[in-house]
Amino acid sequence: ALTWRQGLAWTVPGARTTLFGNVSRSVATPTAQDLYYQSDDGAFFRSAGNPNLRPERALTFELGARQPLAQDAVTVGLTFFRTQLHDAIEFVTRPYADPLPSLAENLSRALQEGAETSLIWRPLAEVDLAAHYTYLTAHDANTGVRLLRRPRHTANFTATWRATPALTLNAGAQLVVGRVDTFTDPITFASKRAHGQDYCVLRAGASYAVNPHLTLWLRGENLTDVAYESVAQYPALRLAGYAGVKVTF
Repeated sequence: ALTWRQGLAWTVPGARTTLFGNVSRSVATPTAQDLYYQSDDGAFFRSAGNPNLRPERALTFELGARQPLAQDAVTVGLTFFRTQLHDAIEFVTRPYADPLPSLAENLSRALQEGAETSLIWRPLAEVDLAAHYTYLTAHDANTGVRLLRRPRHTANFTATWRATPALTLNAGAQLVVGRVDTFTDPITFASKRAHGQDYCVLRAGASYAVNPHLTLWLRGENLTDVAYESVAQYPALRLAGYAGVKVTF
């Protein structure tokens, strides 16, 4: 597949406002599970891979602006985007009595569009505070039905403190609201579309540069140990911690 991206940016003299636009073509191939997975409990539920799936193709347009304020201590941004999907891949659930199993299929066309906003504040030279918010609508262009697992509202917050030249601390949160998902009844295996779970998870981390070539890092995820599902009926990880070493040559 051939993919490409073309962009243009212009900074307004004096005001230092940067206006930009991008257009790009992208391709996403089906996963191995979409193509080849097989499941049949012999009673209520059958699902199958679809080896005839075509790659998902997208054409994306973006138009936005960035503006530094308060002697570059604050930067605000706004971007509008629109993505036209062709052969979008969506899992279609069917009752067991249907002669066709549940499987991933290509939609003829789908549309995703919305806006992204950002605010970055540097109250001190060692501190960065950032907030990003995305409003998204995503639906089948032919039927108007919302696409699965595309949140209407997503917000991310990040704080970074360079405490010393070697030590950097960070913390953040992600808020996801307004998704549609597919739920399967555990008794009858009947499936239905319904509102997915909204959730907010917190994270924090630290890194320490022992020398220019060796960095130690530590990260904690879901610090409040929230029980949530980013995909319906598949629980996400609860409180988790990670540590590692990064070596640079």
